[in-house]
Amino acid sequence: MSHELNLKQWHHGYLGIALCLIGILGSRTLFVVLGLILLIDDVVQHAVQYITRTEWASPLHRAYSWVYGRVALVRRVNNWLDTLFS
Repeated sequence: MSHELNLKQWHHGYLGIALCLIGILGSRTLFVVLGLILLIDDVVQHAVQYITRTEWASPLHRAYSWVYGRVALVRRVNNWLDTLFS
């Protein structure tokens, strides 16, 4: 299994960046804070994966995986985002 970061795949860090930008442009502090949390979580996850050469999943990624397995709409949106970045 590859541990290389593939920027063409959807990452929750991308959502974090988008929320930060929306928050900055719209003067919405909550969006900036939520965006930073997502971005930091994604960076930490990929750093741990790279350093340990494991498929370690961050707490937010684990929560998302749980929701993904139970909510069809989330799976459809995720698949659509994957096609945008591939």
